[in-house]
Amino acid sequence: GSLAFAQSLVSIPQEMQDRAVRLAEQGKTPLFFCRSGKLLGVIAVADVIKPDSPQAVRELQGMGIRVVMLTGDNERTAKAIGAQAGVDEVIAGVLPDGKEAVIRRLKEQGKVAMVGDGINDAPALTRADTGIAIGAGTDVAIDAADVVLMKSRLLDVPAAIRLSRATLRNIHENLFWAFFYNVIGIPLAARLGDEPDVRRGGNEPFELLRRDERPAPEPVPHPQHEARPQAEEPCKADRCKNG
Repeated sequence: GSLAFAQSLVSIPQEMQDRAVRLAEQGKTPLFFCRSGKLLGVIAVADVIKPDSPQAVRELQGMGIRVVMLTGDNERTAKAIGAQAGVDEVIAGVLPDGKEAVIRRLKEQGKVAMVGDGINDAPALTRADTGIAIGAGTDVAIDAADVVLMKSRLLDVPAAIRLSRATLRNIHENLFWAFFYNVIGIPLAARLGDEPDVRRGGNEPFELLRRDERPAPEPVPHPQHEARPQAEEPCKADRCKNG
């Protein structure tokens, strides 16, 4: 276990403590092995930062974002790793159930985005304003996050922030032009529509009214409907004789 845990079980020589300090300053975590009240030895483990981590941190800082590294490692190891990555602040020695409390405290200073991939990161991802999970992380972290990066690259974090900012800026521009059109464009169009046409004298409604008031013309009979003269009835012989 850690130096503090090992000292609670056995006596640790000063030489071994100094060696553990040097290992921690190199970004390595010393682990002490004990058995039956005796110190067996010490080994060091280290998490190598990804090659793109320093560049991702620089891009985030260039966007005006303060980068904080939250880890459960001891302070010396965490500061060594933080110096390699170039973060602004290192919070070390955080227990698995204490990350959520740290995020709650950081939220008092402003908006907080949390990037994590482990089971212990799930409460902190939920507590943060924006939870970002690494695609290769655990299912619990992915379910708790708001954004899931498909690739395990930290460079995708600033890329996602740039994309979200561009989308939000586009929405604001659309809302501005829509508001501008509704406030200025529609009243102006209504005013222009109410003005009479000067080129035509603006008398179209009155001309139509006068036309409607004129008496309707008398219908002209169609040639086919004209009355034809009836043919004289032929005189019968007996009637003509009497006449």
